[in-house]
Amino acid sequence: MDGLLAIAATALLVAPLHFAVLSYLARLDDGRWLRETGVVILDERALESQGEVIGSYAGTPIRTAVRFKGVEYRYEGIAPSRHKERMGPDELFLEPGLLYLARPA
Repeated sequence: MDGLLAIAATALLVAPLHFAVLSYLARLDDGRWLRETGVVILDERALESQGEVIGSYAGTPIRTAVRFKGVEYRYEGIAPSRHKERMGPDELFLEPGLLYLARPA
């Protein structure tokens, strides 16, 4: 009987944390939420699509636009690496320092 009580108590304590983590992970799949908080992409393979190449920076092609989680972002310019620690709404930072802004909804 003590074993069942321990299992029930553990389940009651862990369940809220489990559902909080699931809720947070669901938000990471929502392009609208990511658009509000800003996005940092470390590997361009995470992008859904990429526009035409208009140049290069540090060996990485600069694209006219990129798409991530259903949101299209247009090239804005070069940003220092520290910018990814203070991302603003509608921004997408692509390593090594390319900054894109979301198109108006």
